[in-house]
Amino acid sequence: MNQQNNPSPSNVEDISSKKKRPFGKKIWLWMLLGITSVILAVAIVLTVLVQSGKKNLLGHENVTLESDETINEVEILEDNTVVYNDKKYIYNKDVTSVLCIGIDKFKFQNNKHGENGQADALFLATLDTKTGRTCIIPVPRDSMVEIDYYSNSGEYIGIRKAQICLSYAYGDGKHTSCENTAKAVSRMFYGIPVDSYVAIDMDAVSVLTQKVGGVEVTLPEDMTINGRFYKKSSKITLSGDMALEFVMDRSNEITASLSRMGRQKQFIQQFAAKAIEKTKKDITAPVGLFKSIMPYMVTDLDIADVSFLTSSFIGSKAGERIEYKQILGKAEQPGEFVEYIYDTKSVYDIIIDVFYEELK
Repeated sequence: MNQQNNPSPSNVEDISSKKKRPFGKKIWLWMLLGITSVILAVAIVLTVLVQSGKKNLLGHENVTLESDETINEVEILEDNTVVYNDKKYIYNKDVTSVLCIGIDKFKFQNNKHGENGQADALFLATLDTKTGRTCIIPVPRDSMVEIDYYSNSGEYIGIRKAQICLSYAYGDGKHTSCENTAKAVSRMFYGIPVDSYVAIDMDAVSVLTQKVGGVEVTLPEDMTINGRFYKKSSKITLSGDMALEFVMDRSNEITASLSRMGRQKQFIQQFAAKAIEKTKKDITAPVGLFKSIMPYMVTDLDIADVSFLTSSFIGSKAGERIEYKQILGKAEQPGEFVEYIYDTKSVYDIIIDVFYEELK
């Protein structure tokens, strides 16, 4: 009788293991393909968002820089070009701008036009998305400019010359107020487009200060903060409540708004340095800061815009070289309120420097 050739136990194990190995390889292959697909999908989504944001914020085809009788050295040409001081310049399509508005109402409201608070702090931030050049242009709140006026019911009345801070009041306290302020800034800047805006309730200053662990400043003048007197040139670390008082305090002097703007500029510089330091240690820090002020913020920037700005800012290391531009002028008080009469040539010089490139 022939014996059947049954495999030995050792042979069984060998055959079994040989059968399982290809199956195991397939599992790892599918996992690898899955992970690769997810990474690729995320990359595609981010690329699409960045490109969408780029399309939204860049590429103005027709920018016609305006002029007036006070600017004699300029010739307005076609194709986004001007001649200024015998040099030819072209509009830089890689530059985008964000108007940052600090609101003194301490909560966003939908009141009657003219009763929705004022733009207590105004800064136009620009970013050259190609080179990373970043500029901040503080706009004095008392600058006398042409703004759109509306009735209490929201009916358009016309254009009047007034302090630029009032432009925010004539709107819904949110988006239309921001749009009216952006329009006033664009007029002041001779038609340069304002690409986007971020309005922040001044209460956010306290929140942001706490998030970065305090902000150190050098007092430019004698100040009383939270009931405590500090001498000029004192170095102090501001907590949340102290920071709000530091950026908001204003005396009755005619130059009070300019002094406050100087303190706001210093605070922004020191806060930015602290935020960049935190970001180097934790790349998610900006997300946390952004989320913390969402209840205090109104903006027309969407996720695509933010993705594009963030990638441009981080990719070019723009935060390491921020330039501040000063609008020259003088404060006057012809009546009840202070008026800042800005030097138009000073504004024009800033516009050419920040938004244009010289053609050689």
